[in-house]
Amino acid sequence: MKKGISLVSLTIVIVIMAILAGIVVVTGMDSFQTAELNTFAVEILNIQSAVDEYRFRYEKYPVGADRILNMSEIQNKFKNQFENEIIIDEEVSFKIVDLTLIGINDTEYGNNNYYNDVYVLSEATGRVYYLAGLEYEEQVYYTLTDKLYDISNISNNIQLTSRDIKVYDVIFTPSSKDITNQPITVLLKVPKQATIDNITTTNSKSVSEETVVGMYKQVEINTTSEDKTGNYKIIVNYTYNDIQKTAEYEVTNYDGAVPTVTYSEKTEGNLKTVTVTINDNGSKIKMVKYEQEIVADNSYFKNYGKIISNNQFVVNKDDYFTIYVETTSGVIVTVNNMLDEWKANVIDIVDGVPIPKGFVASSATGENKKDSGLVIYEGTEPVTDANVEDAKRSRNQYVWVPIAKEQFTTKFVRSNFGKTEKVITNTPGEVGKFWEIELDLKTNMPLEDQNETFISKAAAAEAQALYASVKKYEGFWVARYEAGGYTVDQTSSNAIIYSMMGKIPLSNLIWGDSYIDETGGVIELARNQYKAADSSYGVVSTLMYGVQWDSILQWWLDTKAVESVLDKTAFGNYKDRPILPEELNSGAKYYLDSTTGWQEVGTNSKDSETAWVLTTGALMPAKINNIYDMAGNRYEYTMEKIYDINEVKENAVVRGRSYSDTGDYNYVSIRGFDFINSRSYGARICLYIK
Repeated sequence: MKKGISLVSLTIVIVIMAILAGIVVVTGMDSFQTAELNTFAVEILNIQSAVDEYRFRYEKYPVGADRILNMSEIQNKFKNQFENEIIIDEEVSFKIVDLTLIGINDTEYGNNNYYNDVYVLSEATGRVYYLAGLEYEEQVYYTLTDKLYDISNISNNIQLTSRDIKVYDVIFTPSSKDITNQPITVLLKVPKQATIDNITTTNSKSVSEETVVGMYKQVEINTTSEDKTGNYKIIVNYTYNDIQKTAEYEVTNYDGAVPTVTYSEKTEGNLKTVTVTINDNGSKIKMVKYEQEIVADNSYFKNYGKIISNNQFVVNKDDYFTIYVETTSGVIVTVNNMLDEWKANVIDIVDGVPIPKGFVASSATGENKKDSGLVIYEGTEPVTDANVEDAKRSRNQYVWVPIAKEQFTTKFVRSNFGKTEKVITNTPGEVGKFWEIELDLKTNMPLEDQNETFISKAAAAEAQALYASVKKYEGFWVARYEAGGYTVDQTSSNAIIYSMMGKIPLSNLIWGDSYIDETGGVIELARNQYKAADSSYGVVSTLMYGVQWDSILQWWLDTKAVESVLDKTAFGNYKDRPILPEELNSGAKYYLDSTTGWQEVGTNSKDSETAWVLTTGALMPAKINNIYDMAGNRYEYTMEKIYDINEVKENAVVRGRSYSDTGDYNYVSIRGFDFINSRSYGARICLYIK
């Protein structure tokens, strides 16, 4: 018999071989899928890292056309991979990653062989996705998830040697890459599998607590340092894939150095040539401009200022000018030819007007011109069209009243404007005549010549300082509003009065204790507002003098803001003047009687038979050259005085008339008077520059 394999044996062998073959096939397939998974994981990690580095270097993403993903095509169990993306109508908008921009020219995936065979980037989260997804063990991976990271060999930092790809272990992202004068913070990121051993910085910059965001551990540097300014170096020691490494980054683009700007002048005839010298040891000079006669905000210079060429410009010999210098880091320096004797108390000149320390000139529309009433606000925050309505109601405001030097002796005087019953005199104490200290600045009315029966030496000294300041600076500041407070009853000498819109005008105030002892009343309140000894402000406050009241009226006439200050006026709040809601500023309140108290005007109107007291600045037509309510609303005490004709008693002069007045005497220039301890009147303060 021939020897051979039986059918049964052959069958068994075939089965065994089939089993073995099956094992080999399955094992081979599993090995192939694992390699494919590793390739995908490393590839998407490298693309994500390269995208992050590109963003760091160029401050934009390396992306091209849009690509939309419909989330209805994604199984619910995989949608968590798209967490934090913006989904609108089941669609997510991505950008296709331009691999050539990041130096990747050959990839296993994302070759655009079909619609979803692309790597895309979410600009909302900065994350890279492969839209087709890679399937492995019943899981589909669209991005580098934690699970994909763990099951792949990515932790061994496998590189695709056939491709020009670099993994950036540490990414430093500064808050600015341009030269800047703002503190620079740095966001430091390492792969979350790495361990940050320590971080050191020069200049003792702060280092935040470590957090994990996406694929990275990150810390912030220089966010809470006591001194955030300056350049500094960062050294990071970390461990990644069991290898100890070091990375360094240096901030070199901070420049807070202020350039020195000087100038010289050469006058020939009616012109002068100004030569500008600039020294800067830091960043380069970006812009040099100038303006004459006005000082504007920095944005004005950037857009409209005149370029200085060859370091010189020409102006009229008497012109005020400002030089504007800006460095590439954003440091801005302005210098001007302000008189040295002004600089202790004047910080700027706007439209020819000196702006005192402690205040800022308004740049809001209608408030920034001398001829129509330039307004200053207490504080340093700029006032613009965007915030002016809030500033009117929260910050003290004053308006400049110009008195040119050549007009000083004719415009800074008291006037009866032809309709005052009593004769104006400069002689103190003449019975039945209005009087107030007025100075001839040539002799300056020496203090020892004052008669202290009617004028204290303190009052004479105040008047001397006021007159001298008005002539020196060519004007004074007047409160934009009547003295206001939170309540009517404010009699304490320590109380604060406000020059703001929407306040209750004060009325329960005495003028003072006596002509000589000027304490205990509105005089003391006014003087306490800005004291001469307070170095925070460049002004001194006083109760308005009669000469200031009349100078304001003359200014109104000169600028044609009003036709007359003698006739019954249409711009004051008097009883017989009807008031419509559309004439009032928002939030205006009125006081009818003690029963109703202070009420929002709302849609209410006032007829010619009703008397309303209004909150300060309520009535729009009562604003003349940006000054409110000098006509009507509340009588206002002044420093002017009179002795009663019939009874020799001390009386203070009040101006402007009242909300309850009617008849032909309702005009802004008229004088009234009452005892100095009467509590029926309001007040208004003025400021003179020290």
